Amino acid sequence: MYLISDGGLSCNTLDTIESVLLTKNSNILDGIKLDVRKTIDNKYVLSRYDDLSILTCSKMIVSKSKYEYLKKVKFPSHIFKYYIPTLLEILNKYNQDKIIVIELYNNNLDELYKILENYDYKYYFYSKDTNILNELYNKDFNKLGRILSNNDIYDVRVNNNLYKNAFLIKK
Repeated sequence: MYLISDGGLSCNTLDTIESVLLTKNSNILDGIKLDVRKTIDNKYVLSRYDDLSILTCSKMIVSKSKYEYLKKVKFPSHIFKYYIPTLLEILNKYNQDKIIVIELYNNNLDELYKILENYDYKYYFYSKDTNILNELYNKDFNKLGRILSNNDIYDVRVNNNLYKNAFLIKK
């Protein structure tokens, strides 16, 4: 089994990603889950929610916004330290020895495939939307990594302040 970080509300922020992928405690975890959404200008960004009003005073919708505007959204400092990052920023910045579980919310995955095939991360793909799962299979994402079903994911709580939320996936 692999232990994957899912940092709760802050899982898609640079500070959480750094804590999993860069810190000395990162050897506890095998990887991190990233919530990937597509903006109206075709940028893949990390955001658990499409509606940013859940976490901010902004009424912006990720899928209906340009990234240049999303990057300016300010989060309460007690939740987030940084801006909404792009998937490319993460792929370019971090060591490729960790697993990245990508949870997808948007269809039209051709561009994402082209991006991911340029990196050597160990990818796992997941979506709660069966249409997206079908598209992952149809677009041969299984050549880039493993497509997960609900049967491959096990919830687990890690009793550690740094990694409050985590889950297991089958090897």
